[in-house]
Amino acid sequence: MGAGVVLVHLATNCIFELNDTGARIWELISERVPDDRIVDALVSEFSVEREHAGREFARVVGELRREKLLV
Repeated sequence: MGAGVVLVHLATNCIFELNDTGARIWELISERVPDDRIVDALVSEFSVEREHAGREFARVVGELRREKLLV
């Protein structure tokens, strides 16, 4: 499966697969890294522009919140 992760929402039994970017965001959120530092890490680790990293971070966090995997 590579660097991705699978999340299981125990209340709904739904399974969510995160790619390597999503997995890294999940990992950093679980370590309580501040949002701006997560975006910095994405820029550095994935060699993307800050604007792109910020959009990807917002998209992943939005999806996790919608699915009640992140509160």
